[in-house]
Amino acid sequence: PEQHAAEARYPIPVEDFHFSIFTAVNNQTVMTSSAEIVLVIEGTATLSHASGESLLLHVGLSAFIPASIGRWLLTTTGKVCRVSC
Repeated sequence: PEQHAAEARYPIPVEDFHFSIFTAVNNQTVMTSSAEIVLVIEGTATLSHASGESLLLHVGLSAFIPASIGRWLLTTTGKVCRVSC
């Protein structure tokens, strides 16, 4: 994988699919321009937005993030998988 701070980006042989894993981050800003799915694969994660909304996810749970969000924050004690197109 290509390491970008706390995000490990895994090369995928198609341009319209992205896969990465975040490990133990605190209020990591995540930018998005397309729909995403995040899946907690270890520990817990909190996804939050500037609007004040937040979502706590435990291992095995996932969330859909629409492209319109633009920017969100991630805090995790473990590992979170991020898939986008």
